[in-house]
Amino acid sequence: LPWATVAGTDMIYFGLATGDRNALHTDAAFAKASVLGGIVAHGELVMNTLFGALHAVNFWNKSLEALCEKYVKFLEPVCPEDRVKHFLHVTDLRESKSNPAMGIVKFEFFTLNQRYERVAEGWFSVLIRKRPKA
Repeated sequence: LPWATVAGTDMIYFGLATGDRNALHTDAAFAKASVLGGIVAHGELVMNTLFGALHAVNFWNKSLEALCEKYVKFLEPVCPEDRVKHFLHVTDLRESKSNPAMGIVKFEFFTLNQRYERVAEGWFSVLIRKRPKA
């Protein structure tokens, strides 16, 4: 997947869109005095760059129906202007019980920053439309 830059403006817009105006994401003096030592990106913003990268490469090919579950462990802070890259693989596939035209796919992932430090890891499952057999 392509690298994604977590821009300071992205953090501002994310905070406005979600209502998460925690000073760790916006107030340099407050954030510097915190255990994290400076302004950091919202964890969910970092996670959502994964979905943005998947859409950027047309990974779903219009088959994605819904995000079903996710678990994310944030290991290191992501700061403004850091770059992140996501790596994922399928760990489970199953047919939807309620709709045989759909399936549930579970992925594990991890995320690296530009220094190749692991900043997040976890898994998510999605409901997708099955593709026609060739």
